[in-house]
Amino acid sequence: HLYLDDDLDPTACETVIKAGPARGLSSLLSSPHPELQSAAAECLKNLCVLGGPWGAGVLNFRRTAVEHSAIERLLALAEHPESRTLHHRAILAINYVSRANKAQAQLATTGGVRTIMRMVQLDSSTSQTRAVALAILWNMVYDDRNKRSMMGSEILKVVVAYLEGVHANLEGTKCCYFICSHLSYLFATEVYSSGVATMALKELRSLSSPLSVAVSHKAEGACRLVHTLAAQDETRGLLAGSSQAATPHPRLEDHWAVRTLHHVLFRVFEEERFPNQSSPSSATVDKQGTPTDAFKMRAASALGALVQIGTVADELARLLQEHGGEPNERTLVWLTAQPRLSELIKDSGLVEPLRARLSNDPSPELAMCLMGYMSEWEPLRNLLETSKDHTGSAMTVGEVVLQIFGESALSMVSRWSVLCQSLRSLELAEAIATHAGYHPWVLELVRQLVLWLQSGHPYKLEPKKLLEILIRNPYIEAAALHQVQQQQVLLTQPTVELESEDSRAYLLAAFGDLMRQ
Repeated sequence: HLYLDDDLDPTACETVIKAGPARGLSSLLSSPHPELQSAAAECLKNLCVLGGPWGAGVLNFRRTAVEHSAIERLLALAEHPESRTLHHRAILAINYVSRANKAQAQLATTGGVRTIMRMVQLDSSTSQTRAVALAILWNMVYDDRNKRSMMGSEILKVVVAYLEGVHANLEGTKCCYFICSHLSYLFATEVYSSGVATMALKELRSLSSPLSVAVSHKAEGACRLVHTLAAQDETRGLLAGSSQAATPHPRLEDHWAVRTLHHVLFRVFEEERFPNQSSPSSATVDKQGTPTDAFKMRAASALGALVQIGTVADELARLLQEHGGEPNERTLVWLTAQPRLSELIKDSGLVEPLRARLSNDPSPELAMCLMGYMSEWEPLRNLLETSKDHTGSAMTVGEVVLQIFGESALSMVSRWSVLCQSLRSLELAEAIATHAGYHPWVLELVRQLVLWLQSGHPYKLEPKKLLEILIRNPYIEAAALHQVQQQQVLLTQPTVELESEDSRAYLLAAFGDLMRQ
């Protein structure tokens, strides 16, 4: 009854969730009857699917299921794979339940890491089961306790064996790269030494247009891994190939990483995938799913970290000189949002042609490219209030930019991220907070950023960072507080009055709480 025409029916799911089935379903997981256990696991999974890739789920159902011991009972079923169907359903259910932040703490204290890692290694596990088990480990790796537990259980050996084995598929490989990326925050040298980064760079170097949705998501994982390693002092030089010290770590060819990232940004999708589409944004998104261009955002971030090394900056400057003629804002938008890259882009002569194109049909990407070079409110206000003919209708540039928060929300979330980065790159956000709290565009942006935090969409650190700056303005603080309280966010602190001196502290706590949901 939860399905309508082979798809989950959100209305039916909400109706069932409101009846409070979490306790009963969790109890059935401990039933002596395998058919009831299997049905309960399947129903739990279905009710946890909706609600976005991350977070507490529809009506907080994922979190409620965790509170009623669903994780422990599903792990028990997964550890006893006498029935392949029951075993697989338990793994699938854990994958969705564990998207709630509260699940990570429970998995850390119930031996969940070792159990799920065994699912990747079991000879009886299918390729799909292994990939789902890796997805669960990805959900778990955010918790530092789980990072340490995984390293203690030799997760890197498991990952390398999977990547080199016959059961590796696109989904599982993507999860391996994301897992190693998060491990790099605490264990960068160990991750680099495992050789996974070299595997990721080889995959990125082999990319060619057009990419399928699944391949683009795998590429995002590979680029994120390269970025986190490039951001760490102990591995940046190794990754750039510039370290001259004697080291047991794999040594890359000089500038191989920067040339690979340049290839990803400028060569992949270099030709129009959808030449008949008028909107630049529509050419690079999957309207039904997660962003297909987020790997470019990750690649630009990796370059931004690597150019701290002078020889890398020189090599990138040389590569940028190759791009004469008409610049492509869909590529440059990722680069101009990075403060260490924006000057290199400007020096290469790729920015001025963009300014000239603003008089034609402006795109959100074109506007965001120009924002990356602004540090004061007045130039931004002039840009936002400029009226242009956009795809046949009169709109301001500000309205064009806000279109990225439209119906294809999840598929556009990488553009939301780069907008936040552009506004923060040269202290433009501070200028907005000082001079523009009253401006309608700013207030609508704040509303959208709070909604983003309240959703199950990824990349929530970007709106959190931007909002923490913007709410220094009392008008913006009031607008953000109204939006948070209007949505009845569940917080650990009691609600405070708007006039209270603690309202900003309340908002900061709210943003942190929403980040973790």
